[in-house]
Amino acid sequence: MGVGPWNLRTLNDYPADEVISALQKSIRRGDADGAVFWAHELNLSGLGGWAWRRLMVICSEDIGLAEPGAPAVIAGLWTISEVLRANQKKPEAGQKAIYPPLQLEQATWLLARARKSREIADMLTLFEVRQQRHEFPAIPDVALDKHTARGRAMGRDARHFEDRSPAGARWIENAVEVDGDRWQEAFYAEWTPPPPGSRVSVPPGSQTPRLPDPNDSRADSGA
Repeated sequence: MGVGPWNLRTLNDYPADEVISALQKSIRRGDADGAVFWAHELNLSGLGGWAWRRLMVICSEDIGLAEPGAPAVIAGLWTISEVLRANQKKPEAGQKAIYPPLQLEQATWLLARARKSREIADMLTLFEVRQQRHEFPAIPDVALDKHTARGRAMGRDARHFEDRSPAGARWIENAVEVDGDRWQEAFYAEWTPPPPGSRVSVPPGSQTPRLPDPNDSRADSGA
């Protein structure tokens, strides 16, 4: 094995790879005191950057969907740490660079005490297992709309795309209503589907097709 953090020793002669493992296992078990100790040991050993990177991984791997705001909090503390580190005294030759400790320990403690879910990590791992078995899902029918070659070949146009029923491309599960969705309702009240095979829009009550306004956010809405 080559030179790397996995075969380094920490300030107090722990194997560095075991300390980073102890940090993550302590966070998983809600042991805030232990997690903070191991993060501090890494930092005092000049491995604070490794500790921060592992906390960022833990945000998604172990905290996941249980605390959606965790990545923003950890990123915020890391940003503060970087600002403070940029203005602290530079280490002398041979000295180890130490990250400002408070932000690192605060982030570690918060993750240890946070609610946890590995649902995303387990889902991705299972996807990899299925791919190794060459098990791949089919493209769903609803994805075949006017923005795809197969959808156009099936004659699916703006009428299909703007269909808000469960069979249409505009169907949204768990939609949140905002102000009565008045702009959405106004759009569908005023919008007229273009003729089949055309990319122009026809204003209500008008017989003259009108090219989409490039400044209109609806003119080239994506899939």
